[in-house]
Amino acid sequence: MNRIFIAFFLTLSFSVFANESAKNSTHHEENEADFEMEEVIVETSKVAEQIKTSPVRVHVIDEEKIEQKGATDILDVIESTVGIRVDNQCSVCNTIGVSLSGTPSRYTLLLIDGFPIHSSLGQVYGWSNINASSIERVEIIKGSQSVLYGTDPIGGVINVITKKPHGDPHSTINFEMGSFDYRLLSASSSYQKDKMGISIVGTSTKHSSVDRDNNDISEYTGYLRNTLAMNIIYDFTPKLKLFTSLSAAQEKRQGGGVGSFIEVIDDDSSRRAFSESILSDRFEAKAKFEYKINEKHKATFLANYTKHIQDSDYEGEVYVADQDIVFTELNLTSRWSKYFTTIKGASFRSEQLDENLATNDYHYYITGVFLQTKIKVGDLKVDPGVRYDYHNEFGSVFTPAISIRYDLNPNIAFRVGGGSAFRAPTTFYEYAHGVRPEGYQIHNNTDSAEKSYNVNGDIDFKWADFLNYNLAVGYNKIKHAITVDLTEDGDISIHNVDEDLDIFSVENSLSLNFKYADIELGHGYYKYTDDAGALVSATFSQQFTYSFNFKYKGVNLNLNGEIIAPMDLEAVYGEGYNNSDDSSLDSWLDPNNADLNSPKMGESPWYHTMNAKLIVPVGDSLKISFGVKNIFDYHQNDEETSLFFPKGENGPEAADVVYIWGPLRGRFIYGGLTASF
Repeated sequence: MNRIFIAFFLTLSFSVFANESAKNSTHHEENEADFEMEEVIVETSKVAEQIKTSPVRVHVIDEEKIEQKGATDILDVIESTVGIRVDNQCSVCNTIGVSLSGTPSRYTLLLIDGFPIHSSLGQVYGWSNINASSIERVEIIKGSQSVLYGTDPIGGVINVITKKPHGDPHSTINFEMGSFDYRLLSASSSYQKDKMGISIVGTSTKHSSVDRDNNDISEYTGYLRNTLAMNIIYDFTPKLKLFTSLSAAQEKRQGGGVGSFIEVIDDDSSRRAFSESILSDRFEAKAKFEYKINEKHKATFLANYTKHIQDSDYEGEVYVADQDIVFTELNLTSRWSKYFTTIKGASFRSEQLDENLATNDYHYYITGVFLQTKIKVGDLKVDPGVRYDYHNEFGSVFTPAISIRYDLNPNIAFRVGGGSAFRAPTTFYEYAHGVRPEGYQIHNNTDSAEKSYNVNGDIDFKWADFLNYNLAVGYNKIKHAITVDLTEDGDISIHNVDEDLDIFSVENSLSLNFKYADIELGHGYYKYTDDAGALVSATFSQQFTYSFNFKYKGVNLNLNGEIIAPMDLEAVYGEGYNNSDDSSLDSWLDPNNADLNSPKMGESPWYHTMNAKLIVPVGDSLKISFGVKNIFDYHQNDEETSLFFPKGENGPEAADVVYIWGPLRGRFIYGGLTASF
C-alpha cells in the first residue's frame, strides 16, 4: 500500500498547486450547450458531434447502464455486448484482452480519457484495474482507427471516460461481498466551485482463487487489488482549460497451485511449476490543456506518463519487468464553417520495456502526423483522413481512412467506411502467455509492423424513441500478422507470418424502449481465414447477446447474458490430450501421463451464461443490491479442463494452461450497499 499512499500524497500536493492555477472540461465541444452528454462523442472523435449523426458507428455504455449491470470493473461493463469478447489467455494468471468484432484482442486500443496509457505488459493485467466506480461512460468504436490514434487500433477503440468533478460536494461509499471470499470497498468524493473541481476515487478489491475440479490447480486467479485516482479540472480563463489526473494501482495475483504466495514460491515441486505469482505496481499521470484561439480554432495539448513495474514468479521462473510509456500530442481543430472542419496534429509515443528474461530490451519510438477532415453536404457527411508515422524499428507507416454517412430520412441512415491501421509489437504478452519451468529467453524476430485493410458498412433504423436497429458488416485483412512459437531450445520466438489473417463479420443489434423496461438484443457472425495461426486464442463464430432492464419507482432489475456458438479449438490450439489422472497435480509434469485415448475437444459446445442484479432504494441516500453472475453455473471444467498436453512430433509435450474457451469461475453471488451523501 506504500505506493498508494505516496500517490495519494502527490495528488493532494498537486491539487494545492492546481488551486492556484487550473481547471478543465474534458469535452471537445465547440458549443457545449448544444449537446446532451449521452449524445456527444468526446475523446474518440477529438471533436464534438452527436452520436446520432456521426459517420462512425459508436456504442456508448453510460453510468446508468453500468450500475444496472452490477459491474465491478471495465470487463463487467462491456460484457453481454454484441461483438465484444473478453479473451482470457491463461488459466493460472488470467491475462486478459478484449476482442472487437472477431479481431484478436491485441488489436484493441484501450484509452483512458483519450490517453493511451496501457500496452503490452500493462494491458494484459490492466483491464481489471479499471474499477467501475470511477467510470462515467465507455465509448466503443469498431474498425480501423489509426488516423487519429496511431499504433494498435486495428480492431477498434475502447475509450473509458472517468468521472469528473461537478456540482456541490457529494460522496459515495459502496461495499460488496460475495462468493469466493469476494470483498469490494470503494469510495468517491467530488466537488466543483467556480474555476476548480476535484474528484477522488479509491477502491480495494479481494477475490480468492477458484479450483473447480479440485485438482490443486486453480482455474480462476485470486487477487488483492488497490487503486486510487484523483482528477482535477481548472479554468485559467474562459479560453484556457486544464484537466489533469494522477492514479496509482497495486495488485497481488496468485493462480495455479493452491496456496499463498510464500507457500507456492517456496515449493520447488509441481505446485510452483504450475503457478504464477504476480506483483504489479502502476503509476499514471496525464494532463490535457485546451485553448480556444477564437470562434473557429481550438488547440489541444495532451501528455501522459505511465510506469508499470512487475515482479513475478512464472511457473518457477522469476520474471521482472519495468515499463515506461510516454505520450504527447498537439492537435488543432478548425471549424471553418458548418460544412467543413479539420483536425490536424502531431504526436510522439515511446515505450521502454526492460525484461530480465528478454534476449534484448525492446524500446520503441513513434512520431506521427495526421489530418482528419469533416465535410457536410446536405444529408451527406464525409470524413476522410490520413496519417504518417515513423517507427524506430519498422520505419514509415502510412494509414489513410474514410467514413461516409448518408441520412435517407430522419429514421434511416447508411454508413460506409474503409482504411488502414497498424500495430507495432512490443513483447510476447500481446500474442501468447506462458513460460516454461526449465527457463527461456524471448527473441523478437519481427521485421514488419502488423497492418490491416478494413472496409465496413452499416444501416441504422430508428423509429421515434421506441426502437433502434443496426446491421453492420465488416471485413478486415491483416498483413504481416505476428504469432509466437517455441524454438528447439524452448525459448519464445515472436515473428511475422507470410499468410494474411482475414476476418469477416456481420452484427445485428436491436434496442426497444418502454416506459418501465428497456430491451437490447444482439447477434454476431464471424468467419476467419487463419492459415498461419495468428489468432492465438479461441474465438467464437457466433454470439447472441441480450439485456432486459426493468425499472419501477426506483427499483431496478437487470438480466443480461450471452449465448456462444461452437469454436474451432483444434484450428487454434492444435491437437492435444487430457491427463490420465485429473486428480493428481504431479502427473501433469510428466508428458508420459497424457491419456492418448482421451483427446481434447476439436470443437467447443454451445453454452449460455446469464447475469442478474436487483437494486432497491432505501430512502434518498441508500441503495441495497443483490446479484448473481453466471446464474446457471456454467464452467468449462465441467466439460474438460483448461490444462492439456499438446501433441508433438514425437508424442505429447509438457502440459500447458492456455486451452480456454469458456467461463472459468462458475456461479458468483454477491450483495452490497451504496450510500450517497
